[in-house]
Amino acid sequence: MKECPESLSVTSDPVKESVKKESVQRAIVIGGGPAGLSAGIALQKRGWEVQIFDSNVGGSQGFGWLIMPNGVEALKELGCKDAVINKIRPIEDAELYTPSGLEKVSMSDTYCSSREAITESLTAYLRPGTLREGRLEKVNMRAATSDRGMPVVKSIKITTSQGPLKLRAKDFDLLVGAEGVGSLLAQSLNPGLDRTTRGRCHTVITAVHDGSLSTDLQGRFVKSYFADDPGGNQCCAFGMLALGKERTLGFMQFDSHVHGEAPRRAACSDNPRLLHTFLDGAMRLDELHAGSQEPNHDLIRRFLTSLQKERSPAFHTWRPVAPGMSVSVCNNAVTVGDASHPMADFTSQGVSSAFEDAVALARLLQATNNNQDVEAGLGQYNQERRPRVEGYIDAGEHIRDTFLAMNDKGAQQQVLLPFTRTGSTRAMLNRQLSASFHSLSVSTNGLRKSLARTYSGATSFHSLSIGKPDLRKSLRETWKSTQSRLLSLTEEQLEPVAAKEKEEEEAAVVEELLWQKEKGEVSEEEDDEVDAAAVDDINCRPLDAYHVNLPVLRITAYNYRWATLPPSVIPLTAASSDYPAAPCVVEAIKNSASSGYFAYAPNEGLPCFREATARYFSARLQRGQETFRATAAAPLGRTAIRPEEVMATNAAAAAIYAFAQAFVKEGDEVLVMDPVDFLLASSVRGFGGVVVRYSVTSGAPPGARFNVSAIEELITERTKVLSICNPVNPLGIAWTYEELVSLAGIAEQHNLQILSDEVWCDLVHAPRVHVPTVCVSAAAAARTYTVLGFSKSHALEGLRVGALVAPSKEALQICLAASFTDVTANGCSSLAQYAATAAMEEAGDISHGWLGNWKAHLKWAVEYTTKRINRMPNVTAVCPEACFVVWVDVSAILYPTPALQAGPAKENDLTDFLRETHKVAVIPGLEGFFGPASRGHIRLAVATSYPLLQMALDRLEAGFADWTAKPPEMLCRMGAAVQASQEPELQKRPRAEQSFRPLPDIAERPKSTVRRWFRCYR
Repeated sequence: MKECPESLSVTSDPVKESVKKESVQRAIVIGGGPAGLSAGIALQKRGWEVQIFDSNVGGSQGFGWLIMPNGVEALKELGCKDAVINKIRPIEDAELYTPSGLEKVSMSDTYCSSREAITESLTAYLRPGTLREGRLEKVNMRAATSDRGMPVVKSIKITTSQGPLKLRAKDFDLLVGAEGVGSLLAQSLNPGLDRTTRGRCHTVITAVHDGSLSTDLQGRFVKSYFADDPGGNQCCAFGMLALGKERTLGFMQFDSHVHGEAPRRAACSDNPRLLHTFLDGAMRLDELHAGSQEPNHDLIRRFLTSLQKERSPAFHTWRPVAPGMSVSVCNNAVTVGDASHPMADFTSQGVSSAFEDAVALARLLQATNNNQDVEAGLGQYNQERRPRVEGYIDAGEHIRDTFLAMNDKGAQQQVLLPFTRTGSTRAMLNRQLSASFHSLSVSTNGLRKSLARTYSGATSFHSLSIGKPDLRKSLRETWKSTQSRLLSLTEEQLEPVAAKEKEEEEAAVVEELLWQKEKGEVSEEEDDEVDAAAVDDINCRPLDAYHVNLPVLRITAYNYRWATLPPSVIPLTAASSDYPAAPCVVEAIKNSASSGYFAYAPNEGLPCFREATARYFSARLQRGQETFRATAAAPLGRTAIRPEEVMATNAAAAAIYAFAQAFVKEGDEVLVMDPVDFLLASSVRGFGGVVVRYSVTSGAPPGARFNVSAIEELITERTKVLSICNPVNPLGIAWTYEELVSLAGIAEQHNLQILSDEVWCDLVHAPRVHVPTVCVSAAAAARTYTVLGFSKSHALEGLRVGALVAPSKEALQICLAASFTDVTANGCSSLAQYAATAAMEEAGDISHGWLGNWKAHLKWAVEYTTKRINRMPNVTAVCPEACFVVWVDVSAILYPTPALQAGPAKENDLTDFLRETHKVAVIPGLEGFFGPASRGHIRLAVATSYPLLQMALDRLEAGFADWTAKPPEMLCRMGAAVQASQEPELQKRPRAEQSFRPLPDIAERPKSTVRRWFRCYR
């Protein structure tokens, strides 16, 4: 129980005086609209002490809303139904006029209300002094920790008429954000929240004072859909409702792709004239089409005439933001109404769903007595409200998409803005389930049936927890200033001294912002307090999408990453994680090390590791077979793995090399994908084999991503192995059952062994599911050697632990003998095996626990990156089905002319330019890294936090623009100047840091078997 201030007095310093009230729980509500007022009423009824702050108490109250049957039911539970209903007007009939005729729908328990009627009625039910003026200015968040299941609001700052007011977490039990779509609390809970992107369907709303018109519209909702040509294609709609005895509301909805955007200035003096001209023209077209004046046109013309008589008519333009329910709760805070879930147009559920939010929130918090109860109640609230809200949104999106489709003439999916979910799996499913849902069945029993179908199709929305909310704003402001300096550099400014000073300045800025401790924001006492709330399993806690430990990364993350680059450079380079491993991994290493014994492990690996790997991979076999079992055209492959078919290896790379040592002889040919990670090719060359490339592409649909005939033409009598990367790094392809059956068939026909590299198997993004190669057919089961690793899926790269799964115990012995573990020249650390065992057994699965949260974050990262890349001029990317790397096609900016296309490779020039001038490091598409087909590409590894990824992509976009805009000779001079300025420092750095150039071909190294093994492996 928190200290509960009896009155929140504000003085000039400012100082808050509080009085302990141990028996009362306290809530601070931000926003005095229907959502905030109803939340306050509901909580007060449950015994909470509530203070509501609104920035515009007594100010302009806008127009009005529809209250739907579910909203009326919620008002009844709040105890204020009669008080509200008595002040507003019922709607008994809806009249829809379309080019096809009139449709009339009876309505029940549906009302139209002015905003002031609702707010005045609700305010009267609050205790005196509950509502006061104030604006939320700042929210300080603390990220989730091992002692806390969700982030927590540490403190807030509210600006009032008497001065600033600062409240800490100990001053309130619950913070409620109800201040609409611009909610600061919602932004703090969702650092990547997009409340700026506007939808395609815009609405202009106004009202007139005309008693006669209002009387004629009493009990009616009249809406007209206009035809824009004799073919009857709809271009806009206009609706009218009576707000009271003297006031009538009118609203026009239209497709901004056809008619342009709604005016941003709601008070524009031209609005009445524009609206009149627009609607008069639309009605004339309607009459031309119908051959006579429709009865609703007289009502519309009366409205327009009254509008011309208004002295200063008020207008509101609604350009809706992306609908959807964002992260709405943390340890001690919740958002409700539009702050949590802006509704799609056509839902008519904005106010009604806010009332439902209030009722559900108070009911689930009724029995809370401490912070742990509040956190649990908020978690239940989120689970209960999400499917219902998403059902409303999906129903509204279906209606809106139907409206827009009438304009598109079948082309709607190509022109809808990216934030609409039209075309997505979920929206398509919901549209199928609610195909009979009509725009005005929302007040009848049809609503319940339609929404029931919609609810059944709704999928759960996986959210990311967040950390410091102020950091994102600081990063954006800082980057804007530094970006402008970067992009305005001249040749003179690139002199050595200036470049060095700039690099030091950038390093200081990034270091300070990305690892700040919020100095001065909270007291040490508050910083050290331990929250009572906890989650049973710390390995199930949500990932902190907002924070990574940069000081640790800068001294530990090598391999082209933080420890090898200047501090101001953000690396999207090696496919490694910026996040720590699961807590269970750390605990396993501690437990193993605590005994003080570090004995040799068995050559083939610890029994516990081999057993865990067998269970782990068997589960993936069964999950993969579930995707094709019913349609399989051939006998299935392996359904389970035995421990005696598993060997532990010193990372997945060692498993690949052990296979190559066992099965690749001098002159043998091995089929290797192009493009693919260099390890497969380098292992073949390391043992005297010949790499034969077969082409794969991510731009084609499944079944057309490789050519079976072309692969077979590459096979000769010297071909011994078909290698498969499943999923594919760098393309992000997750192979389907049919594709793997085709590859296995090639191997069977030509008696080839199959090496399947499946280190990315746990990072296949929904709705795709990983299909292991060995499980697709009997042919695959008999000849497939599978490589597993834990560096990508569980962030264990530095522990150097992997596994090789052979077709049989006897086959495994061949690989074991080739690996030199029997002479202790190779082998996997016991500590690493204990850690990997814990990761497999305790870190969850692909849909839950640490692994599920990690996978969800990576899915967001690749989708966000792909979307950003495809908005940049002249570069493209295909959204990966798997992995956390994005393969970017930059050929249009590298080779814009035939002469450049025929010239030398420029990928290294581009990546050097980006790293040195725009402070973002990426991997070039060089043949030594990925094969010949990588020309014209770069690879981005995006396993990092939201602010770092956003900043890196901002820099990348600026770098692409700079590279394209400046002539080649200027780029050469800039590069030379930068190189000269940093040459002394480069000489001191490790060689790998100086440039992203692959190591010499392994085949050129000494031939001694053991020496060759260690050199190529190292």
